[in-house]
Parts: sequence; structure tokens; C-alpha cells
Amino acid sequence: MEEKELQQNNYEQEFKKLKDYTERKIQLLEEAGTTAVYAKAYLNSAQDLTNDGYPHKILIDTAAFTASNITFGSNKFTITKAGKYLIIAKLDLTNVGDNGSVRVRIYKNGGLLSDYRNTQSLVSGTNSFTNINSGVFSLAANDYIEFYASSSDGGTYTIQTGEGNTEMSLIKI
Repeated sequence: MEEKELQQNNYEQEFKKLKDYTERKIQLLEEAGTTAVYAKAYLNSAQDLTNDGYPHKILIDTAAFTASNITFGSNKFTITKAGKYLIIAKLDLTNVGDNGSVRVRIYKNGGLLSDYRNTQSLVSGTNSFTNINSGVFSLAANDYIEFYASSSDGGTYTIQTGEGNTEMSLIKI
């Protein structure tokens, strides 16, 4: 397996670990009779990422699930219970050139909270790209979380839709 394929596999494995951790934490909280605080939404409508160097809001528009302490609407999550949250933003793209460079950004209350840049040389003949930004952050009641991305490679990338592709998850830890 080439180095480029290994890099893509590593990103996918890291995302799977984060997803498995999140699902297990929710299961344990529910088994203990504790109210789990978690939410997940994904992009269901077509959207492209214009590669002009500016951050573009990812219009996650479909809630997969939410808890009573996190609300979802207008392409953002609003926190109703303060605490530390694991936030995972995953962006899947196609129509990417051979050297895709993308930033996945998590915004809090309209300002940058976390910025992750990934440059990937693609396997010849492929044109897909996955980029994940995740971290644990302290959030207060009424904070809102949004998902942005940017690239300055020129051209336009197609953002993959559907659950499991471009999505954002939050879990109170």
C-alpha cells in the first residue's frame, strides 16, 4: 500500500475510533440511567466548497439525533448545559486535485474555536479527501457551535452528503 493510501486509511481509522468512543460513552450513560448529552447532524443538501481561501459555513441541515440539552437548527448546535464537550467535525470531499489542502474549522459564537489544516497528496486516479477536526472544549449555556471549511487551491470541491460523510457530533464528557 502506498504512503498516500496509508494516510487516508489512518484518517478513517481515527474517525472510527472517535465515533466508537462516542457511541460507547452514550451507551454507558444510558445504561447507568444518566441523561446523556449528545447530538449529531449531517449535510443532506448539495453544497460545494469554493477554494478561495475564505471560510465557508458547512450547511449541516439534518439532525441524526439530539438530546434535550443540545438544540439544533439553522445549521448550528446550541448548548443548554455548560460543561466540557467532545466536538467532531468531519468533511468528505470529491473532485479534489492531486494535492488537496483543506481547513476544517469549528466556530463558537461566531468566532474561531479550532482550526485543523490537512494537506494530502492523493493516490493517482482518486479524487476524494476526508478531513477531521476534533477536540474537547469548555462550553457555556447558550454557546452555539458551527462548522466551517476553507481551501485556497483554486477550483471547487464537491462536499459529500449523507450521514457518515460530512457531519458534526457533540457529546458532553
